[in-house]
Amino acid sequence: MRKEGIYTLFETLSRMSTKILISFLNDTSKMEKHKQHLPLSRDYE
Repeated sequence: MRKEGIYTLFETLSRMSTKILISFLNDTSKMEKHKQHLPLSRDYE
C-alpha cells in the first residue's frame, strides 16, 4: 500500500511539473514573439 501511495504521489508531482513546464514554455514563447514586434529603442528604455 505504501509503495502505491508513493507512486501516486510521484505521478501527481510529475503531472504538475509537466503542466508548469508547458505553461512556462508557452509564456516564454509569447514573450519572445512580443519582443520581436517591439522596436529595439523601447527595450532599452
